[in-house]
Amino acid sequence: MTAYPPARRLVRFLFASLLLSWTAALAQPIRLHPDNGHYFLFREKPVVLIGSSEHYGAIINLDFDYIRYLDETRACGLNLVRVFSGTYRENPGAFNIEENTLSPLTGRSVAPWKRTETAGAADGGNRFDLTQWDGAYFHRLRDFTREAGKRGIIVELTFFSSIYDDGLWALSPMNTANHINGVGNSGRAAAYSPTGNLLPFQKALARKCATELRDFDNVIFEISNEPYMGGIPKAWEDEIIDELVATEAGFPHRHLIARNVFNNEGLIENPHPAVSLFNFHYAKPVAASANLSLGKALGDDETGFAGKEDFAYRREAWEFLFSGGALFNHLDFSFTATREDGIASQSAPGGGGPGIRRQLGVLRWFVEEMPLVDLQWQPDLVSGGVPAGTTATAIGKPGSAYGIYLAGGTQTDLVLDLPAGTYRGRWIDPRSGLARSEVAEFVHGGGGRTLSSPTYNEDLVLQLSGGSSPRPRVTLTAPAYNRVVSSNSGGFTLSAEASAITGQVQRVEFFEGEKSLGTVTAAPYNLAVTNPAEGRHLFRAKVVTTDDREGFSPPLKVLVVGPFQSGVNLNGGALMVDGNALQSEADATGDGLTTNNARPVSLGGSLQLYPVPDPTTSDLLGDQLLLSGPVPDAPLGISHPVPDGYYDVFLYVVEGQASHSRDMIVSLEGETVATGVGDLAIGEWHKYGPYRTRVSGGKLDISLEKETKGAPKIAGFTIYQAEEPPSEGWLEIERDKDVLVLTYPAGLPGAVVEASDTLAGPDWEDLPDPEGAFSDRNVIPVAIDRPARFFRLRMD
Repeated sequence: MTAYPPARRLVRFLFASLLLSWTAALAQPIRLHPDNGHYFLFREKPVVLIGSSEHYGAIINLDFDYIRYLDETRACGLNLVRVFSGTYRENPGAFNIEENTLSPLTGRSVAPWKRTETAGAADGGNRFDLTQWDGAYFHRLRDFTREAGKRGIIVELTFFSSIYDDGLWALSPMNTANHINGVGNSGRAAAYSPTGNLLPFQKALARKCATELRDFDNVIFEISNEPYMGGIPKAWEDEIIDELVATEAGFPHRHLIARNVFNNEGLIENPHPAVSLFNFHYAKPVAASANLSLGKALGDDETGFAGKEDFAYRREAWEFLFSGGALFNHLDFSFTATREDGIASQSAPGGGGPGIRRQLGVLRWFVEEMPLVDLQWQPDLVSGGVPAGTTATAIGKPGSAYGIYLAGGTQTDLVLDLPAGTYRGRWIDPRSGLARSEVAEFVHGGGGRTLSSPTYNEDLVLQLSGGSSPRPRVTLTAPAYNRVVSSNSGGFTLSAEASAITGQVQRVEFFEGEKSLGTVTAAPYNLAVTNPAEGRHLFRAKVVTTDDREGFSPPLKVLVVGPFQSGVNLNGGALMVDGNALQSEADATGDGLTTNNARPVSLGGSLQLYPVPDPTTSDLLGDQLLLSGPVPDAPLGISHPVPDGYYDVFLYVVEGQASHSRDMIVSLEGETVATGVGDLAIGEWHKYGPYRTRVSGGKLDISLEKETKGAPKIAGFTIYQAEEPPSEGWLEIERDKDVLVLTYPAGLPGAVVEASDTLAGPDWEDLPDPEGAFSDRNVIPVAIDRPARFFRLRMD
């Protein structure tokens, strides 16, 4: 037999877990702000909710690693994810989504209800029993919510969804063909009947979810997705809402309830009094502004069908928030079950990717830097100067702070109807949060005032402050956004620029998430970050002035990976990128680099790159290799010598010809690691990766193949050492309420878990057989009934 190393949890760990759970149980869940019900209060701070969610399958799809997904969400400065409960799923290819997280592979899904021994469910598994709950599902739901809460992320859990066609109804666990309970036999049209035989089971699901999540402060319950598309009666939704209200009546705190009311726009009438959030999909600005009289929060909770480019969705977000909205959730198709870090580019009816997530993080920063509790839609602020083809949307606190978002055009001379006062401001790029130009301080006697914008591309936002005490400003200037840092570099330096209109800068404080890293009291405002852990990190800076004013910087994302191995500037010279020395192609060729089916090309000197790169990255992007060879559609090949081992690989790609004119299949060591790579707007560049691979022949082979359009092109690549994956036989242990949850890979022959009160034994005893499968791992719950216990996995 084989005994794997024991998994240990000491008394100190258990005490910390107990303390954490006790604190969470006392926390007030997210709620409407008591002083302005159009916005939220979360952990004692006024907030808006901004997200870029995968296609809602993060819980039910067992192949989806939601930790990577939540890490990326947090690292982009976002604070919302939307997820479906498992009552609805989709078949492969539904809605032309290539890699649909709501369409798990056969045998790779989990649902709220336990499966029976009876075969015959349409998804290939056994039928469900709607009277029995699946403990593995609720463990995954709680763990997802807990991990989101650790990162300050709100989980919007959508219980039900319209069932759009008979093919989708055939997959539903509520369909009588897929369970043993003899209900749901009246067809798709009656699935959500207020008098139907499914209603008791649907109410039970709402009760169960509310009970399981009662102690979490980061949950919003949404009743159903697009009920207006599938004829779901309002009376049925009211039944579920009433059940939720009754269930939570005995809890210390109640959670917000959301209702999805319209696509595009509509006037909300006679709402249920327990509903606090009204969600639209594909919302127009009027969806928010026409319903402000409700005094409740308004959301644009799904996007799509506007192409892949970021501008359409960025514009939708800014205009909705500036019309009084409190929530925006982009449907982000770059998250898949193979790329939970959100860098996939797939065939789907919408956009997504790192670019739009960064831009949405800027929106959240901008709005939350304003006096949120006092914000109001300002339809009369802009009185003229808006050219044809340009729209201006404004929000603010009169006389104190304004935001004016311009979409379309290239330059405007805005006429603003301002109250008397002293003002100053700046024009900001909504893609980066960086200032384009300043508006010098001026004294205004009231009435019209013309402010001329700089020239811009697509959109621009004006941040205007009034009064005698405007907020100070701070911007993180280093490292560059989305910098990759090698773990053996020792760390990096956070640098900030800060200024104050009134008073003087007293200090700049640096944060990772909500954790303070340190304070600097005099310029230059630099803070060393030493030995950062591998993974995604989100940094911010806060400036405080001598007159007690404060302001925050836009978020900055940094990725820490393993030690740097090597890199090459293809068709270019040697240079430093991300603090690492890249070889010229000529030097690398002398060391064994080879390329196939490639010719050198260069960018035009006048092309404006986005995101704006640092000078050396700009040099790297200026020269590339383009597919060119005698065999049509043969791949562009690169072979680079490296020692055998595991590596993380990054590829630098820029579009210099035409927007969305190429896409590539990327293979490393003969294995496809990404599709749709390089589908970028003109002038846009991206550092794709990390792609994990194993080299076994002394050379890393990179293959770039045309997928559907254009010729593959690459500017350079970098390689970082990665750790060998851990043995799959090791136990993993998590705390869930009053039990420890032990998990290990499913399908291991003769696997038995043993427990002992002492590490040395000899009193190792076998634990009971696993209760079920959670993801691809078996689950054994163990009660916490002693201060310490040790576990190991035995293979007979």
